[in-house]
Amino acid sequence: MEIVKKENSKIFCITIKGSSSGTLTPEDEQTIRELLEGDIALLLFDLSASAHLGSSALRVILNATKKIKHKHGRVVLCSPNQYVREIFEVSGFGSLIPMADSVDSGIKDKKREM
Repeated sequence: MEIVKKENSKIFCITIKGSSSGTLTPEDEQTIRELLEGDIALLLFDLSASAHLGSSALRVILNATKKIKHKHGRVVLCSPNQYVREIFEVSGFGSLIPMADSVDSGIKDKKREM
């Protein structure tokens, strides 16, 4: 997992990568929980390096969405492959979490809303 601050202190991108199972370690989950304590307007999950998402990654994404929306922020899933898109669409979470074709398009969509 990699976390990158984008453009300003309120836009963050989390890249889930490095594991074919798409899981997050307990340390990754703790890092994200700590990040969510801050002031975040936009949290992007870059899934371009993930062929699959494990249950831990799904849980973290859903919890992050809940916390960010409570702060009037937004979560965007960026570059999900077809398999990951289907998981979110079939589960009904696709209607709660917007998807973008790239990190840049996820950021541009947020700027249009501002």
